[in-house]
Amino acid sequence: MTTTTPNSLKSEVASIRTNAFQLFDDGLWGEEIARAISSETDSILRKIFEKNLHEFSEDEIELISQHSAMIAIGGSGRGELAPYSDTDLLFLYRPPVRELFSELTSNVVRDYWDGTMKLGHSLRTLDECLALSKKEIEVATALVEARLLWGDEKLFEELTTKFEKQVTGFGQNHFIRNCIESRNTERAELGMSPSQLEPNVKCSSGGLRDLHLIRWISFALFGTTDLAVLRKQEVINETDYQTLVNAHEFLLRIRINLHFEALREQDVLTRDDQLRITKERNIISEDGQRPVELFMQGYFQQSTAVATFCKHFEATHKPRTFSSHISRLFSSTFPNGHYRFANQEIDIPPHLREAFCGTLTQVLKVYRTAALSGVLPTASLTEEIKNRVQSFSDEELTPENSMLFLDILRCHEGLGEILRNMYSTGLLEIIIPDFTRTRCLLQFNQYHSYTVDEHTLLSVEAATHFEKVESPLGAAYRHLKHKELLHLALLLHDLGKGFEEDHSDVGKRIAARIGIRLHLSEDHQSLITFLVHKHLMMSHLAFRRDLNDPALMNQLTHDVGSAETLSMLYVLSASDLTAVGPGVFTTWKEELLTELFNRSLLILSGKQTL
Repeated sequence: MTTTTPNSLKSEVASIRTNAFQLFDDGLWGEEIARAISSETDSILRKIFEKNLHEFSEDEIELISQHSAMIAIGGSGRGELAPYSDTDLLFLYRPPVRELFSELTSNVVRDYWDGTMKLGHSLRTLDECLALSKKEIEVATALVEARLLWGDEKLFEELTTKFEKQVTGFGQNHFIRNCIESRNTERAELGMSPSQLEPNVKCSSGGLRDLHLIRWISFALFGTTDLAVLRKQEVINETDYQTLVNAHEFLLRIRINLHFEALREQDVLTRDDQLRITKERNIISEDGQRPVELFMQGYFQQSTAVATFCKHFEATHKPRTFSSHISRLFSSTFPNGHYRFANQEIDIPPHLREAFCGTLTQVLKVYRTAALSGVLPTASLTEEIKNRVQSFSDEELTPENSMLFLDILRCHEGLGEILRNMYSTGLLEIIIPDFTRTRCLLQFNQYHSYTVDEHTLLSVEAATHFEKVESPLGAAYRHLKHKELLHLALLLHDLGKGFEEDHSDVGKRIAARIGIRLHLSEDHQSLITFLVHKHLMMSHLAFRRDLNDPALMNQLTHDVGSAETLSMLYVLSASDLTAVGPGVFTTWKEELLTELFNRSLLILSGKQTL
C-alpha cells in the first residue's frame, strides 16, 4: 500500500483546488464544480480512513467494519463543497467498538488536519445522534442529506430510517418550526434585508441558506430535497423552479469565486470583490449606472427572488400551533361576506377570490382593509394577488383607486409591512410605475447600506416609528394633518436615482407626474413635488451651514412657506437619514436638525423675526 504522508496529503488537497479552479476558469457551472470538489474530497477521506484502519488487526478491522460508519453530512452530504469549505463528517458507531473506533477516528482526524483538511466532525452512537437531533436543530438539518462514505450500510440505513421516523416524521412540526426559527435568528444577526450592500452569499437573507431551508422543509413534508421532484409533485411551479435553480447557480458560483480569491473560506461579497467580479464579467455601464451597480442589481434581483419565495414557502408550510388553531376556529369572521380574519392575517376563501380579488380596485380594497385592521394578507392570498397583478397593468388609475391607496398611506401602524407586501406582489409598481427601475438598484458608495428600494421602504418604516417616540420628531409626526402625503413623498423621494442627472431634479418631475396620476389636488401636487425636490435641503443646511446665519433661516422659511410643510420636511429628513444605514442618524445630527426646525418654526409662527 502506498504510504500517505502529511506532505503528500497536502499536495492532494491542493490538487483538488487546482482542478476546481481550472473548471471554474473553463466556465463550468458552480454546481458541477462543487460536486467535483466533493467527489475528489470523498476519495481522499476514504483513502486516509482505510490507511489508518489497516493498522489494526484483521479481527479488529472486521469488528469495526460491522459496527461503524463514516458519513458525510451538511454541505458535504449535499455534495456542495466550495474550495475552502469545512468537511462535515459524522463518525457513527455501535457500543461494541467504542474504544477501537475512538482510537481509529482520533488517528484519522489527526491525519486530515495534518493534510490541511478543515473538519467539522463528531463521534456518536446512533442513540446519541437521534437524541441530539431532537434537541439541536443544527444537528438535525446536517443529517437531512447524509451520505455513507464508508462502513456498515445497515447502520447507516438504521440511522436514516429512525431519523425520518422520529425527527422529521413524528417530530415533523417541531423540526420545521425549529428550522424556521433558527434561520430567522441567523438572518437577524446578519440583517433581515436581502438588499444589504455587502451581503453574505451563504447566510444573508436571500442567500444559499434560504435554499437549504426550502430543502429541509421539503424533506420533512414531501420526503425529498430535489427541486425537480418538487416541481413534478407540483409543490412548486415551473416559474419558481427556474427561479430557484438559476439563483442557486448564480450564488454558488460567486461563493466559489470568493473562496478562490481569498484562498480561504470567505462568503462576504465585499465592495472590492464586487468591483473585481464586475471587471471579470466585462459588464459595461448603461443608462447612468456604473458597471458594478448593474452587477449588484443583478445580484439583488436573485437574492430578493430567493428571499421572497422562501418567505412564502415558510408561511405556507409552517405548522400551526394548537393555540393558533383555536384562534382560527374562534376568531374567524366574514365581514361583508368575503373577508376572513385570523392570526393577524386577512384572507378571502379561494372560491370567492375571483369575485372579490379580480380587479385593481378590489385588490386595493383588500389592502385598505388589511391596513386599517393592522394585519397582512395570508401567504396564499398574497400569491393569488401576485399572479393577478400583471393583468392590472393596463387599467386606468381611477380616482377611487387613488383614494384607496391614499387611505392605505394614512395608516401608520404596520404600514411598512403592508407596503412591503404590496411591493412583493408588484402592486406598488402598478400604482407608482417608477418603482420598477429602482427594484434592487444599487448606489455604489460608502454612505448607503441598502439598495434604493429597500432604503425607500425603510424610510417609511422610520417615519411611522416616530409615532411612538417621545421627542420633537415624534411630536412633529403626530401633529401632521396629512401623514399620507408625507408617506407618499417618502415613497417617491429617491425614485430619481440611477440617472446621470441629479436625482432630486429627476424626482421632482416624477413627483409631479405621480401627483397627477393619483388625482391629487393642485395644492397637494405642489406639496409632494416640493418635498421630493427639496428632501435634502434641511439636512444640508443643518449639517453644513451656520445655524446663526439669518440668510440661511430666510432661505428655509421662505421656501417651505408653512409650519405643516416644515414639519413634513423635518420628519422626512430624519426618516431619510435613519434609513441610510445603522448609526447614520446620530444624536448630534438629530439635535442639529431639531434646532433648525425649532428656529424656523418660531419664524413661521411670527414669534421671532429675522
